[in-house]
Amino acid sequence: PMNVAYFLNLHGTINPDITHQLGVDAFLDAPLSSLSGGAWQRVLLARALSTKPQLLVLDEPMQGMDVHAEAECYGLIEQSRRL
Repeated sequence: PMNVAYFLNLHGTINPDITHQLGVDAFLDAPLSSLSGGAWQRVLLARALSTKPQLLVLDEPMQGMDVHAEAECYGLIEQSRRL
């Protein structure tokens, strides 16, 4: 099974700052199939933000996350918007 690190590296390199801020670095070796819904959302957000997109379209990106993780993700999206 594909692990999180491999998935994040499919289209580039892992951005350690983003994975750390989203808490994704804690489960880089975990198989994708073992992730909870909230963890999966954080992985997808880390992958999207690592490419430094000019446009980011999100559809319920915080679904399944706890309140703390949700606040961190919104903060990270706001930071990336300013870069």
